[in-house]
Amino acid sequence: MRKLVILFLTFALANSVLAQDEKEVKKVPTTYDRSSLTVLFVDNQAASHWGDVKKHIPKVVFSDKYNNNNLESLYISPNLSQKAVDNIKSDIANRLKEVGIAKDIVAKWYNRKPDGSMNMDLVHERGRFSATDADFLRAQTSKRGNAALEEFGNRLINLSYILVLDIKNVKTMAEAGVEKTKGWQANVTGYLY
Repeated sequence: MRKLVILFLTFALANSVLAQDEKEVKKVPTTYDRSSLTVLFVDNQAASHWGDVKKHIPKVVFSDKYNNNNLESLYISPNLSQKAVDNIKSDIANRLKEVGIAKDIVAKWYNRKPDGSMNMDLVHERGRFSATDADFLRAQTSKRGNAALEEFGNRLINLSYILVLDIKNVKTMAEAGVEKTKGWQANVTGYLY
């Protein structure tokens, strides 16, 4: 009888441990860390209609799902559109390193000025935006107050991404065979870093 009780308790304990593991896996995160996105375009100067497309790119509305980390220059060169896709990926990654895009993004986060001075205004603004109600209440009861909320921005810097869009085969709608519609038709490949 004693062996049966021990065996039953062993199975019951094993099942409860497994059930706790499943609950932990399905747990919803309690923090909201908003990603930041820098969008760049491959400067395909040799492509047809590129001049027309290029003048409309700055007018593109940025999604509000991400923090806008766009830089002054929206273009990356050289013309990579004629190479194989595998080569384009590595060429873009190398070009991003060459021109120091990562440094420019960090400089944007810290509002780097031409004289080299920096401030934390953008980091603090984004930190306050990402704080939850619970974080806000906790901060109000602490000695640091809003300063604690502003520090949340530091954890968001690691969530900065670069999206490089390669626009190819641009055609007017007339060239695409759809005369009654205004606009352009193109193939766009995105590379996320």
